[in-house]
Amino acid sequence: MVTLATFGLSYPVVDHAGAWRHIQLQVVEALGALREEIHATV
Repeated sequence: MVTLATFGLSYPVVDHAGAWRHIQLQVVEALGALREEIHATV
């Protein structure tokens, strides 16, 4: 289960826009890591 803590966020969320940007950045980093792993195995 993914929680706010998984993304390094606390509850209650006070700055929704900032929290969303933080989540977006973490997803982009994770996708980049996956892309690197896929390219390393090809």
